[in-house]
Formats: sequence, structure tokens, C-alpha cells
Amino acid sequence: MAHIPALVLLVHHDVHGPVLIDTGYAPRFRDATRQWPERGYALTTPMRLPDHEQLLVQLAARGIAPRDVRHVVLTHLHADHVGGLRDFPDATIHVRAAAVDPLLAFGTSRLGRLRGTRAAFLRSLLPEDFTERVQLLEERVFLAEQTPDALHTLVGVSAHEAAPRAAYDVFGDGTVLAVDLPGHAPGMVGILLPTVARPLLLVADAVWLLATLEPGARFRLAERRIAWDARVAAESLRRLQAFVTSELQTLAPYALVSSHDAAGIAAYLAQEQAQDP
Repeated sequence: MAHIPALVLLVHHDVHGPVLIDTGYAPRFRDATRQWPERGYALTTPMRLPDHEQLLVQLAARGIAPRDVRHVVLTHLHADHVGGLRDFPDATIHVRAAAVDPLLAFGTSRLGRLRGTRAAFLRSLLPEDFTERVQLLEERVFLAEQTPDALHTLVGVSAHEAAPRAAYDVFGDGTVLAVDLPGHAPGMVGILLPTVARPLLLVADAVWLLATLEPGARFRLAERRIAWDARVAAESLRRLQAFVTSELQTLAPYALVSSHDAAGIAAYLAQEQAQDP
């Protein structure tokens, strides 16, 4: 059995304090999957969460209490990315409408819960006031002429989509950017941190392994089967591969991290520790 991480990023913002990118798993996932059909999710992807790896424990070790977190940015709404969301009752939740609308539309009937579970969505993990606390990323969209040059390979029109892809400035100050990377999940975004010492692009679940970003590489069968829209996911992959190729030509390329690539996460952390011992 493979052990696959569920990554959470902690960003220290000069104005907004600690900002979370996704919230990973939490113990309540066990409660959310005790009954059918949700039980099938836990049997397919069982959660292993030692105490020291729980998000609240890791934050406490850094002196951060749940109410200190006033902003959570979600790449998408799959259960392994929103499991800890209820632990941050004072946080504004930044997410795309295209991520929210299709999944909430499943409803709470047994059939809706079954369809949601098949889409890796567990509605009970969302806070009761979820929709009241959401700030849609669409409200922070870059106009085409304002989009940073580095993102041009990731945005714009696509043959497989009715609307062009866009980028978003989460806080309006250029520190945390989001960019459309749909396909694996509806409305999924990647997160760029262009102002940190090593500029970072979190590709979320657009690829599970960074090796898939090499030119000519393709998705594994499991990635294609689980995708919300396989054609759109393939377009996201093509754009990311083009982004990587263009970034290799610059003096300061983005470091890339996937939410579930253990080796890639370890390599990034090792480089960070080497730069800041």
C-alpha cells in the first residue's frame, strides 16, 4: 500500500497573518465516512493521521491558534483538501465558484451523497456557514492585460472550454496568486507565491507526480479515471508542461510542488532547510 501525503501550505502574510492553502485531513474524516455511501471513500483511500501530523498540532507547535487563521485558500473541495476546514471558524474561505457550485448541487439526498462521494466530495466536512464565509476568487480576477507575464502559458482560451482560463490575486497585493488548473476537480486552482525567497507554484492535484510535468509525459490510468473532466485535465497538463519549459529559460524558475508527491515535497523542504538552516 502506498502512503500518499495530503499537503497543507502555511503562508505568513505581512497583513493577514497565517494563511492556509488547503487544510488536509482531520480526525473528523472518520466520522464523515462511518456510514454508506461515504464509507466507500474511506475504504478506497484510508486515512492514516498520527497525532503529530494533525494540522492543529503542527500549528500549535508554531504558536498558531485556530482563531489566528483568518484566511484559508482552497485549491478545490475534495475531502483530502478540506478535512480540517471546520477547525478555523473565523477564516474567510477563498475558492472558485466553479469549484463550489457543481459539488453543492449534489444535495443531501442519498443519491446526491452517492454522487458526491464518487466525486471525492464529503459535504459534511464543510462548515454550516460555508457559503456565508466564502469570498469567490472571481472577485479578484486579473484582467487579461494585467496578468503577470509568467502566467501567460497557463491562462487564456482553450479549445476544450467555453471560457478562457484566468489568474486571481487573492489579497490584491501580488503575494498569493491563484491560477485555473481544472480537470481533476471542478474549479481547481494552483497557487503561486511569487514574492517568497524561492517562488513557488503548488499545482494541487493537476498532477500527482512532478515527473508527469516532463515534456511528453502522460497521466497514469488512475489519474484519468478519477478526473472530473479528463479532457480538461489533459489541457491543464499541457499548459503546465509549457509553463515548466518556459520557466527553465529564466534565471529564477518557480519551484513546483504537487499536493501528493511525497518525494517532491521532501525535496522542496530539504532545499528550504539548506537555504535557511
